Amino acid sequence: MVENKTFLIINATPNTDDLASFQSYISQIIGIFTKFDGNGMLR
Repeated sequence: MVENKTFLIINATPNTDDLASFQSYISQIIGIFTKFDGNGMLR
């Protein structure tokens, strides 16, 4: 079986005035990474 990789590049600056939205985003993106065996690369 051929393994295909997909890269998701996210360039974001958290809005510190709306921490609830940022926390919601983080919880959802971690679920997506986990579901598809992804990982984060920070720069």
